[in-house]
Amino acid sequence: MIHPIFYLQAGGGKLEVTNEVDDRVFILQPNVGLEMNVLQWFRIGVEAGYRFVNNVNVNTLEYADLSSPVIGLRLKFGFSKDWIRWDD
Repeated sequence: MIHPIFYLQAGGGKLEVTNEVDDRVFILQPNVGLEMNVLQWFRIGVEAGYRFVNNVNVNTLEYADLSSPVIGLRLKFGFSKDWIRWDD
């Protein structure tokens, strides 16, 4: 079975350039993709999105220098409680 996935990652971080300049940045990354059930305990997915980096206050960099498209491969392992039957 193949199904779509949508998610959003957001958070703050620290940008350090050549051990001289420190800056706090905020990152927002929406992703979309497809996920396939390979086994009952294993899923594989491919995804694409865009990483937006804001609040860049470094003289030599702009937010466009750090923001970019992203692609990924996701492997998920695990069991769900619906699969395990405790009443047998």
